[in-house]
Amino acid sequence: MMKKYEMSDLGLLHHFLGIEVYQDEYGVFICQKRYTENILKKFGMYGCKPVDIPLVVNEKLKKENGGRLIDASMYRSLVGSLFYLTTSRPDLMFAATLLSRFMSKPSHLHLGAAKRVLRYVMGTMEYGIRFEKNSKFEAKGYCDSDWAGSVDDMKSTSGYVFNLGSGVISWCSKKQDTVAQSSAEAEYLAAGLATQQSLWLRRILEDIGEKQEGSLQLHCDNKSAIAMAKNLVFHSRTRHINIKHHFIRSVIEEGDVQLIFCSSQEQLADIFTKALPRGRFQQLREAMGVKEQHIKGEYEAYNTGDYINSIVNRQNTEAISNVLHPDDRSHQGKEMRLKQQYFFVSASLQDIIRRFKEAHNNFDELPKQVALHLNDTHPSLSIAEIMRILVDEEHLGWSKAWNILAVNKIFSFTTHTVVAEGLEKIPVDLLGSLLPRHLQLDILMGKARSAGQSADQEEDDETLVLVEYV
Repeated sequence: MMKKYEMSDLGLLHHFLGIEVYQDEYGVFICQKRYTENILKKFGMYGCKPVDIPLVVNEKLKKENGGRLIDASMYRSLVGSLFYLTTSRPDLMFAATLLSRFMSKPSHLHLGAAKRVLRYVMGTMEYGIRFEKNSKFEAKGYCDSDWAGSVDDMKSTSGYVFNLGSGVISWCSKKQDTVAQSSAEAEYLAAGLATQQSLWLRRILEDIGEKQEGSLQLHCDNKSAIAMAKNLVFHSRTRHINIKHHFIRSVIEEGDVQLIFCSSQEQLADIFTKALPRGRFQQLREAMGVKEQHIKGEYEAYNTGDYINSIVNRQNTEAISNVLHPDDRSHQGKEMRLKQQYFFVSASLQDIIRRFKEAHNNFDELPKQVALHLNDTHPSLSIAEIMRILVDEEHLGWSKAWNILAVNKIFSFTTHTVVAEGLEKIPVDLLGSLLPRHLQLDILMGKARSAGQSADQEEDDETLVLVEYV
């Protein structure tokens, strides 16, 4: 594609919209560990005591439970965060769907159930979906229902899941639109919902060159529902069911889907319909390919805002943005603001180096890349300061520190400002007064040269490229 379009090859995918992707010779692992940490810190649950399952078995939550009303916006934010986490954590799908039913008037009892889910998340931060390389590339699905599971309106819950070899690729947990008059009807409606998704999956796989030969196998643990889908003799028992749900019969006749009976113990979709005991829950979680994988990272991310936010929270001071960005735009205001930034950046980077040393014995064990995320601070400050810390604080030689930072590009810097122009233009004399003696920076060119190198020397040497703005 690079021959036809103007584009850059950034290598293997590692991060995409909060999703972390780790690829090796045996397969692919996707997770959201960093996003999980942010959720727990946001709602004050980081470091809490973990639990083995997200929901209490046989606990029935309802809208009117006599509980004390809480902040609905905070509750909605929590539930929304959990929903995004289900991108790589299908084991959280039913819990998130259940909690979403009470977003209009949440009580402290609903919040307690949500916090229990966060406690489960705390103990499973390193879990994600593992796709093995040598697994058979064949799609198959499971559908199930929990008859009259909602105590508020007695509606049933449908659930389905599709896997492609070793890991699941599509899943759903949804309360049915109508009240089912029997468990067979509830299962029949769940099978119809799963059939719709199976047709879409077949088209998608065909578009990417992986056409599925034969019928897609859809497993159901209710023989009556299978009989209703295959045999028109049962029309007298299903005449009250909406006509739109009967399209499953034509799909089966055309051979696109094959409805197969499976035992309840083999029913993978059971985890999407109800709260399960620990043994059963962990069994189905493992069967879906949701596993724990300790990432001793090819890529490690450290955020300069972590240390600053901990200071702000501990001292109960004003927001850090107000500290770093006062309204004074005069020369003196810029000087004060730059010194404030330098203080916070220096403290943050020293904290990052401390955390890195706790995870690694020495700097010889550096991974291929460590990402430093800058929170609305000028990159030039962090670039120079990390060099000073490596040389002065960690007592590394100049050559070794320079190789770590510039030649091997082990540290990559990204900034969270909205646009590049959003970075304040800092006067060169102010910036130069704070830079360490080891380094002089050409801010406009984004290049660096060691002290003593003349300005008219060639600057196109790749070893001098210190930072690429992302």
